[in-house]
Amino acid sequence: MGNLLSSCFKPSAPKSAPASSASAPAPAPAFPTPQIHVSSESSEKVQFPTPSPAPLASSHLQAGTPAGSPPAPSIRSALSGISATDAASSVLDAAAFGVQFAPVPGLAAGVTVLQGIVAAFARVEYNKEQCQLLRDRSEECLQAINESWKPEDESTLAPAVNKFTELLTEIRTSMETYASYTRFESFIQQFNIAGDVEKKLQRLDHTLAAFGLAAAMNQHRWSQDFAAAREKDSKNLGEVLKGQEEIKNLNQENRAALDRVLGDLQTLLRQQAPGPAQDRIKSKILTIQNISNVGLPETNLLSKIECQKIGSEPIAGTSTYEIWVGQWMGQQKVALKVLRGLRVEEMDKYKKRCERQVSIWSKLHNEYILPLYGICSDDGPFPYLVSPWCSNGDANRYLKDKPAVDRLKICLDAAYGLRYLHSLPEPIIHGAMKGSNILISDDGKALLADFGMSNIIESPFTQSNGPGASFRWMAPEIQGGKYTKGCDIWAWGMTTLELVSGKQPFASIKMPGTVLLKVAQGERPDQKEYDSTVLKGNLWSLLQSCWHKDPEKRPSIDVVVKKMEAILEAHRHA
Repeated sequence: MGNLLSSCFKPSAPKSAPASSASAPAPAPAFPTPQIHVSSESSEKVQFPTPSPAPLASSHLQAGTPAGSPPAPSIRSALSGISATDAASSVLDAAAFGVQFAPVPGLAAGVTVLQGIVAAFARVEYNKEQCQLLRDRSEECLQAINESWKPEDESTLAPAVNKFTELLTEIRTSMETYASYTRFESFIQQFNIAGDVEKKLQRLDHTLAAFGLAAAMNQHRWSQDFAAAREKDSKNLGEVLKGQEEIKNLNQENRAALDRVLGDLQTLLRQQAPGPAQDRIKSKILTIQNISNVGLPETNLLSKIECQKIGSEPIAGTSTYEIWVGQWMGQQKVALKVLRGLRVEEMDKYKKRCERQVSIWSKLHNEYILPLYGICSDDGPFPYLVSPWCSNGDANRYLKDKPAVDRLKICLDAAYGLRYLHSLPEPIIHGAMKGSNILISDDGKALLADFGMSNIIESPFTQSNGPGASFRWMAPEIQGGKYTKGCDIWAWGMTTLELVSGKQPFASIKMPGTVLLKVAQGERPDQKEYDSTVLKGNLWSLLQSCWHKDPEKRPSIDVVVKKMEAILEAHRHA
């Protein structure tokens, strides 16, 4: 398998950089990633780079500078405050500053390259903590070599000086690549950047060892600083991207990039035996998912590796399904949904229907759609659907627990979710809209869930599966097996009635089957049965238009959204 994430992005054109006396940068490097080694038994083993116990270089060595030599210039002070605009003409100017390194043949060229590293770092916007560590480490190594140089070592150490300058050139190229990345590219490449920085820090240590300097350095491990910097950079990127447009509504290119990243990580995860290495891969997957809400490309999930059922009993359920608590990637709480009332002979048919729905649902990405991670069939007798855990529960429970919540906003969020589904190149019909199929995110946003469940159940009138409970929200044409966008508009109207009033549609009719007959005869909900000051005027008129007998004469979801936005605005200013 190729390098992880290596094909996710072509590097963006570098941002404008100041002129420099350094030579033109080399092509962008291929970032290092976990390497897969194939053994003689043809089984793959993933090896992750481990930080070396290398000390942090200091500009003050305990040994090295010959007695009587003039004090070496302080690169740290020379670099202090340097910016991208003045780097080329600062104290690091190769002609002026480099001459101070003349006693070390070839090291002045390293100063020139370091100048480029500093200038590139000044343009880095993300993953900055790790980049700063690499910049400072490069500076300290150059300082250490200069301070410890002995003229009699020239013949033996000249090749090492050249290799050090070549390494600085690679670091400059990497730094320029980091600086060229957009915010989203920095997020998607964060693991590659971390691996590249770590590898170059290790190579700087090897360079010092070639000069016999490792023992003379302060015994501070840069690996500790690197781990902290990597964690801080990841957190900062998450905070910057969370809720931003490029994450909330992924375009086709960015979604494809995320799928490639997660696909490679999922493949590595399944190849790796349980242990710390596998746990690191899981953490990387969660880092991406917690920001992007994108599921894994392979939706036929494996228990014990990707998800696992927790406990011996479901925590909730209806006549149609059970809800179990699950664990995702060994760390995160998720909801597992198992359909009730299945006979053994129905299992294969049910699983195929589930897989078809999952293949559609899992590819959707919108802030008003509950993500679906996939289906797991190897953790117990019945397969289950896996989705994020919503501690607020469904809309009915949420509004009951928090009566002060703006109910109209929840209804508008649900309309936004429908608008997304209906506006796809191949529009999707939800087919099961009602309050219990709208979950509430941790930040109080409505998320549509369970669309297409009617297709999994096969027939909305199969009483053994219990969907009679949905008759109250069902458009009359569904009785003829016809699902259209108009069916969703009808159901949204009934759902809005339910959420605003706190009562089910046709609340005075006890038998769900009777509702079907009444609707077929032209009966609609009676406004007088619903004690709500909001269910009047423009809102009631909108709901009535959603319940028109002819699906073609019901408003489109765009019209519904526009009218609901106006109704909500007027309500807030009333």
